[in-house]
Amino acid sequence: MGVFVRAAIEADREAIAAIHCASWRDAYAGFLPEEGLGKSLDARHGDFWRRVFAEPLPGRAVLVAVAENRVRGFVISHPDAADPGMDRIIALHTAPAMRGRGFGALLMQVWADRLIGIGRRRAELTVAEENSGARAFYRRLGGVEGETRKDDFNGHGIAEARRVRWENIGEIAVKARGERIRRTVVPPRVAAERAPSWTGAAHPVEAAKRAAARRKQPLGDLFGLTDFGVNRVEIAPGTHSTVRHFHSHEDEFVHMLEGELTLTLGDRETVLKPGDCAGFPAGEGPPHVLKNLTDRPACYLEIGSRWRDRDICRYPGEDLRVDEGPDGNRWFLRLDGAPVKPAD
Repeated sequence: MGVFVRAAIEADREAIAAIHCASWRDAYAGFLPEEGLGKSLDARHGDFWRRVFAEPLPGRAVLVAVAENRVRGFVISHPDAADPGMDRIIALHTAPAMRGRGFGALLMQVWADRLIGIGRRRAELTVAEENSGARAFYRRLGGVEGETRKDDFNGHGIAEARRVRWENIGEIAVKARGERIRRTVVPPRVAAERAPSWTGAAHPVEAAKRAAARRKQPLGDLFGLTDFGVNRVEIAPGTHSTVRHFHSHEDEFVHMLEGELTLTLGDRETVLKPGDCAGFPAGEGPPHVLKNLTDRPACYLEIGSRWRDRDICRYPGEDLRVDEGPDGNRWFLRLDGAPVKPAD
């Protein structure tokens, strides 16, 4: 099951609040008062998330983990009022059914990378003393625990808690990646031509029929790669690689392995043979597509960056683009913003 992390939007609010409540009831049962986990929890968390999306706070970060077009977890933080150089992680939760799948580690990794990118360095959170699983997780991420103290858990009940601190959140990014790697069964090697594959292109336009015989094998996914994708692509005679396009944020690179393909790049055409390569930098550059105009199959290696939360893909000549739809997921959209169906 593929999972990615992106910035939360208001359309995610109800899903986030539901996960927040379900996770509390699952993790905090037994040491918070039962009444604090009842109907009042839904009301308090519902009000909290309404305020989050209605009242912007400088420096606040809210990210969600998405799998199968559903929000499965979230993290929220903001600069500490008493110590503006410190970012306070208010909550990190995944849906109880999704625990143990590395969603929390991925959320923390992306969160740390983003905050490092804007010059933030220190972080702190509060964890319940009896929440042994969460405490162990934060220690694995390099968090240093403080002394126990009483906490009112936002009015839901008094319990023992600890503060966990990081003086360098870069350590979170490194160790969270390690958490994901430990959870991934990485093969020592893969015979690329035997890797799992999928065929065709799901673009909801007539031009996609030209790519119906395209066979794509996501190789990077087999090794748990998330920063960039690596695909082996086979193009049958008379078939196109995809619909002519360009990306706003994702670089693309291809290296020919077998056969011959004609590259259309804007108004230019050139033939690629084994050993040839081509690159397409992100930005509103000339659109590109590969065509097999021969009577023999062709195969190439495709490498590209992954910026799903910000990349926009445009298809010149088609009433089509791919970016975040009204629900925050990746959708094919018409140029007027009307959603068509989830993107591939």
